[in-house]
Amino acid sequence: MLNNQKLVFNYFVFGFLISLIFFIVSFFYLLFEAKTLTGTDFVSFITGAKMLREGYSKRLYDKDLQFKYQQKISFPETREWLLPFRNPPVVPLIFIPFTFFSLRTSFILLFAINTKILFVFSNRVFKFFPLLSKFKVVYLISFLYLPSVSILVLGQFSALLVLVFLFIYYFCKKGLYFKAGVLSSLLILKPQFLVFLPFLFVLISRKRELIKGFLLGFGPLLFINILISGRSLFFDYPKFLIETETVFLKVDHF
Repeated sequence: MLNNQKLVFNYFVFGFLISLIFFIVSFFYLLFEAKTLTGTDFVSFITGAKMLREGYSKRLYDKDLQFKYQQKISFPETREWLLPFRNPPVVPLIFIPFTFFSLRTSFILLFAINTKILFVFSNRVFKFFPLLSKFKVVYLISFLYLPSVSILVLGQFSALLVLVFLFIYYFCKKGLYFKAGVLSSLLILKPQFLVFLPFLFVLISRKRELIKGFLLGFGPLLFINILISGRSLFFDYPKFLIETETVFLKVDHF
C-alpha cells in the first residue's frame, strides 16, 4: 500500500515539475517577447473590451474593425492577421477594466486572477472530496494538467468555468438542482460548453428545477447581450462565427 502511495506521489511530483518548467519558460517568453504576447487569446478579449468601451457595441463582430483595434493593441509590432473575438457580447464587460492598462500589465493581472481561481478550485476539491485530503500534493492538481497551465499562459478565462463545473457537480450531488441550473447559465460565456447541458439533464432526477434555475440565470444574461449588441446578436454574430471558424483570419483591407 505504501509503495503504491509513493508511486502516485512520484507521478504527481513528476507531472508538476514538467508543468512548472513549461509554465516558467512560456510565461517569461511571453513577457519579454512582445510579438508572442500579441498572439495570445488575451488579445482577442482585449479587442472586444476596447471596442465596447469606445462605443462600438453594435459593430462588435465587424472583422475589419476588430483588425483595426488589434493593430493598435499590437503596436509597435506589425499585425497581418486577425485573432477574432468570438464570444458573446457580455464577455467584453469582464475585460473592460484591463483596457486601462498596457497589454503586458493587464496580461499579468489576468494571470494572477487565474492563478487565484485555480488555487480556489484545488481548495474546493479538498472540501468536496474529503478522502483526497490525505494526499496534500493534490492541492497542486490544477497545475499538473497542461491545459490548465495553458489557461495561464494564453490569457484565457476558462479557469472561471472550470470552477463553475465543479460547483455544478457539487450542487447536483447535494440535490440542489435549482442552484446547479443557475450556475449552468454561465456556460453561455463560452457557448460551445452548452453541449454539456443535455447530458446533465439526462443524468439528474429533478429536471424541472434545473430548467427553472437555468432560465433564471440565462434570462438576464441574454437581456444584457441584447442590450449591448441589439439585433447584431442574432444576425451578425452567427454569420461572424461561421466566417471566422479558422483560428487565424487573414485580413487584406489594411
